[in-house]
Amino acid sequence: MDDDFFSFISRSFRLGKKTPRGFYPLKCPVCHDKKVRAGFKFEGAGFGYNCFRGKCNHKFRWNGGPASEKMYQLFESANIPRTDWAHLIDLFPTSNSEPEPTEIIIKRLEPIPLPRGSVPLEDCNTGDIRTRWAIEFLLTKIDDPLAYPFFLTHTLPQNKELDFRNRIIIPVYQGKDLLFYQGRWYNKMVREPRAKYLNAPGVEREQLLFNMDELNRETESPLLIVEGVFDAMMLDGVSCLSNTLTDEQVLLLKRSHRRKLLVPDYDRAGKKLVYQALDNDWDISFPDWGSAKDLGEAVKKYGKYKTAGMIHEGIAPSQFQAKSLAEIKCRD
Repeated sequence: MDDDFFSFISRSFRLGKKTPRGFYPLKCPVCHDKKVRAGFKFEGAGFGYNCFRGKCNHKFRWNGGPASEKMYQLFESANIPRTDWAHLIDLFPTSNSEPEPTEIIIKRLEPIPLPRGSVPLEDCNTGDIRTRWAIEFLLTKIDDPLAYPFFLTHTLPQNKELDFRNRIIIPVYQGKDLLFYQGRWYNKMVREPRAKYLNAPGVEREQLLFNMDELNRETESPLLIVEGVFDAMMLDGVSCLSNTLTDEQVLLLKRSHRRKLLVPDYDRAGKKLVYQALDNDWDISFPDWGSAKDLGEAVKKYGKYKTAGMIHEGIAPSQFQAKSLAEIKCRD
């Protein structure tokens, strides 16, 4: 019989090699993910679990005491009966003091190259149907497709390179350094793949924000936090590049001198961001977009100035009202 959770979990789950961030990766049994996007992290006799798939985001941390509901759910999802692990809780050393919080470290990221054959959109041949499709797609998201340095590539990838053909490459800079990029599918003649976005390989996206230079811009205006990169482009905000904020991203935002203002999408993922903002005492806006469906469409329909006013008018005056509005507006 195992006498610690590390031994038990290592035997009970199919874990990959330990990552640089300390996680032992696996496929999440809670959301039945077909990709390896979850991980266990062991700290002393305790451990944590995190599924990084946005639609799941199942996570918890156990450092002694009763098992949480999410801890039960994880083991039940893996068909592991409670009788197999309940004794390990009793073996955990008890302490009257609170556990030391895990230190969050922001590493210095090295610049990366763009995918092979990448060409700035403004230099692409407008007579090429693929260029026209890319521009047509961008016009559904932003006012001026040439206002941001997008790239396209039509070069066949080599070896194990990811295929960024048929995708608009969206670079993520800090200063002049390219630290990350995403590829958004745009080819209307080929069936859209399950993954609309393809991320740069080998980059720790957890500590990146789109439009990071806005964190330190000298201005009295609040720092807008949004989910999508196109919304961030429209109003000079920052995007979390996903539908939830990581601990590292929260730390980066806290370091900014600017007042934080979250503008969530009106869906279930938006609700998660609302509660993260509430935990950090940030302002949250629930604008009435009128006949527009979201922030991006509002900017295109009403202009930046009026949209900014709608965001200001939509700021929830209290946490209680923010929670109430999240329950009403942030639904699938």
